[in-house]
Amino acid sequence: MKDLITTIGSILILSIFIMQFAVNENTLGRTMAIEKNLYKFMADMRREEVVDEEGMREKLAMIAGCQHSEVELKLGEGEFSLRLPIYKVIGAEKLVGLRKEDNKLWYHREGIF
Repeated sequence: MKDLITTIGSILILSIFIMQFAVNENTLGRTMAIEKNLYKFMADMRREEVVDEEGMREKLAMIAGCQHSEVELKLGEGEFSLRLPIYKVIGAEKLVGLRKEDNKLWYHREGIF
């Protein structure tokens, strides 16, 4: 009986690591998709004067899983700044006592185009 209890506890603890690995892979995929879309947007900015900034915000919000209003995309004279939240970065948020609104990371990128 003692072995059964320790085995169940061990499996539960190990499943947390597996779940977090899956969440990390998902977060990495979303970050890479944001980077790809951002670099494509900046290449379009270099080639032409008129770009669809609202469309880009909507696309980035969809990828990051956040609200459209949370995407901060600022374009200046040859420079840009992007800041947006990526939610659900901790797999077992309730188990570690993390509130849902705190389970996020802020993606931030600045540069020139």
